[in-house]
Amino acid sequence: AHAVSYGVIAYKMAYLKAYYPEYFMKSLLSSVMGSELKTKDYIYECKLLNINLLSPDINISTDQYLIKDGSLRYPLSGIKGMGYSIVNTIMLEREKGLFTDMFDFVKRMYGKNINKKVIQNLNYAGCFLSLGLNKKTIDENIDLIINYGEIGGLLDNDDSLKPVLNMYPEYTNKELMIKEAEVFGFYLSRHPVTEYKVKYNTINLSNVNNYFDKFIDVIVYVDRIKNINTKNNETMCFITGSDEITNIDVVLFPKTYELYQDIEVGDILKINGKIEKRFDKYQLVVKNLEKMG
Repeated sequence: AHAVSYGVIAYKMAYLKAYYPEYFMKSLLSSVMGSELKTKDYIYECKLLNINLLSPDINISTDQYLIKDGSLRYPLSGIKGMGYSIVNTIMLEREKGLFTDMFDFVKRMYGKNINKKVIQNLNYAGCFLSLGLNKKTIDENIDLIINYGEIGGLLDNDDSLKPVLNMYPEYTNKELMIKEAEVFGFYLSRHPVTEYKVKYNTINLSNVNNYFDKFIDVIVYVDRIKNINTKNNETMCFITGSDEITNIDVVLFPKTYELYQDIEVGDILKINGKIEKRFDKYQLVVKNLEKMG
């Protein structure tokens, strides 16, 4: 009886995943809200299913995932520092009318559970892009914008009273990815390693346990770097590298590290190395590597 019941459930889930993938994934993502690890897993699954994931938008997003034209839009509540009261305040204010620009937002919202940190997190999440300013321009003018928010209620709606902002070119892709990871805990948009993994057909980091004591090729994004000196006063390097799902410790012994000392956080590396095990954790010992970008 149990086998039949589980079989029916599995069949129904497979059907929904095949014919209604966006609704299927919305349900899964909603069930793990608050868990960065599970959310990251399901976001990667969305990408495998070619489901477009849209950044949250200050005039559209709610406290739930939304579906439109086969795409999923990320909720405001999934941004770090965005508790229920903050999201609810934004949604209630939005019922009076959509936010027309950045100044309209701070004039109506600043002080109502909305402070500088919340505005920065919303900005890094991409919530204000539809208001016509890129992330760096908002970042560089944040104090000027907030000052307007503090006194905006005393002003009329004369646009000439709005301060003039200095415009800046957008952050680099590497900078944008770092800021995205800060507010989501993962890369919501296309992960930087994905296109290279597809191009070179490399191993997923989640599967390295199947390649113990073997040489493999992987693509990793460099999250952290740590150098240490050995007893022989030689320098070796430990890297924490990640792909869309998980991470791995990457080891460069002194002779290898001599060849690759220009590695930086944010680099994308194609690594050929051997999978070894230290205590109960797998690690990749580098034989050679190549920077992808």
